Amino acid sequence: MPFPSSHLSEQQREHAVRIAAALAAHLPGAWVRYDPNEHLVQIASRDRRLTVRAVAIGTRYRIAITADLPEGYAACTDLKPETTTVAADRPGRAIAAQVERRLLTAAYDEAIGEVTAAVAKAARRKNAREALLTELEALIPGAAPYAHDTECTTHFTGPEDLHGSIRVHTDAQTATMRLDWVPARLARDLAALIGRHRTSPATVDAAL
Repeated sequence: MPFPSSHLSEQQREHAVRIAAALAAHLPGAWVRYDPNEHLVQIASRDRRLTVRAVAIGTRYRIAITADLPEGYAACTDLKPETTTVAADRPGRAIAAQVERRLLTAAYDEAIGEVTAAVAKAARRKNAREALLTELEALIPGAAPYAHDTECTTHFTGPEDLHGSIRVHTDAQTATMRLDWVPARLARDLAALIGRHRTSPATVDAAL
């Protein structure tokens, strides 16, 4: 069933607001209106959020109710919000019973927790990448964030024809380094450092 556009007609909004009020009155727990913008009607109870949409089908309306997940769920998990639909003229108590049975489940609470943990982990990794990138840029005079990947990549040029880039990986524990037109002396120094790392990585890491 297609959802309506983000722009609600007056009648769509009236239906959505009416059903949201009925849900808040009949669902267990304390629910409050929490509209993120003028185009969405939502109610919330602690970490749970329900979005209520009125969908026009000919001259009648059905109500689509979605159990929303925390912001960032799409980027950090494979989870998707669950939706149930009801006739707009059903009694509020019956709609609330269906929502409680189909949406407000233990699985929903577990999904909220999973998303919250995944988003927090992604934020920690982002902070670690930014910290490492800042540290690397401080070691290379003139290094600057790459315009198309400012969170992960820095690039530099000079002296002379030397140029390169460093891309910090997601876990901030490794990186990809690309160098071009490396002076022979610097190439020898880098080769020696790599050689020492291959034979005794712990010793080299401690020296760094």
